[in-house]
Amino acid sequence: MLALTASLLIVPRTFGLLRRTVSVLLESTPPGLDLEAVRAHLEELPGVIAVRGLHASQISDDLPVLTAHVVVEDACFVDARAPQLFDKMQDCLAELFPISVAHSTFQLEARTHADHELAAHR
Repeated sequence: MLALTASLLIVPRTFGLLRRTVSVLLESTPPGLDLEAVRAHLEELPGVIAVRGLHASQISDDLPVLTAHVVVEDACFVDARAPQLFDKMQDCLAELFPISVAHSTFQLEARTHADHELAAHR
């Protein structure tokens, strides 16, 4: 009887843990994070032309991460706006969405860099 009670307590937790583990291993987008909304918001920031290669995943069940290539105006690299733009993008992800993404990696690219990209990456 004790074994049956213990298994009834353990089995549901096991399935929950297994579901979260598989989600992490498959690099699934965190539930509740709308990548198109993230893309739209980032593209509204002054100086941002396009967001490419946007990907969000989880490295644990409570630690979402996001990566993206962000095409910005060439002038951002000349007039020192790139660091400020970078800060605005990180603040946006950490504060404006239901899933706070505190760990993000953005690769800032000048518009002219797109000429060097393969067509599949555009």
